[in-house]
Amino acid sequence: MDVDNAQSPVIEARGLGVRFGPKVVLEDLDFDIRRGEILAIVGGSGSGKSTLLRQITMLQRPSAGSLRLFGQDALALDEGERLRVRRRFGILFQNGALFGDRTVLENIATPLWEHTELDHGSIEEIATIKLQLAGLRPEDGLLYPSQLSGGMRKRAAVARAIALDPELLFLDEPTSGLDPLSAEALDELVLQLKATLEPTIVLVTHDMDSLWRVADRVMLLGDAHILASGTMTELAASGEPLVRRFFQGPRGRAAMSGATGQK
Repeated sequence: MDVDNAQSPVIEARGLGVRFGPKVVLEDLDFDIRRGEILAIVGGSGSGKSTLLRQITMLQRPSAGSLRLFGQDALALDEGERLRVRRRFGILFQNGALFGDRTVLENIATPLWEHTELDHGSIEEIATIKLQLAGLRPEDGLLYPSQLSGGMRKRAAVARAIALDPELLFLDEPTSGLDPLSAEALDELVLQLKATLEPTIVLVTHDMDSLWRVADRVMLLGDAHILASGTMTELAASGEPLVRRFFQGPRGRAAMSGATGQK
């Protein structure tokens, strides 16, 4: 019987591989994601970041290897068991994926309607709390997604992702499309949620500033493999050519300069 040990990794992958026909997207990936950390997954375009996210959220089945979530063999779960595990997730999709015909508060309440038997008043109360945790005002909950700015839409999507108090929070390009000030504010929100709710957070991003601000550890994908894993300080000092190219280019140097200049 699998046991969800508080000291064990939340996610464990061994030999994980993904193929689409003859194309190898990911091959022989070994990694753990530790309870309570913010792990960022990075890499160039086509490196398999989003594909890996789909594997570990059980939206796709890997072609090879093993995957354990909360100590359970994710590949051996039946549909009911997968649903129970997914209820421990919160997911922010890259474009927010809010329902355009529902108000912000109704969007946040959707997971509560679908996965709990709470009464209407309790659901509305919880949704309002999550709205405010995400940095939005109660009156913002009455608006529709089309009436929100880009930063507010992201916050609304975060509020929906935390509706069920997830133990695992997946954020797919949370600052994509935001201006620098809105992106920095969203990074601060991520850190506040970590301190308040204490989830394990898996972040897919290309934002170098975000990596310095929020990531405890970073995993670099390339050539279908994990090229490197470590803190931003460790990776920025790496002598490996592929790692240097990613973290020590002009954008990487500018982000590092900004991060170290603030300390």
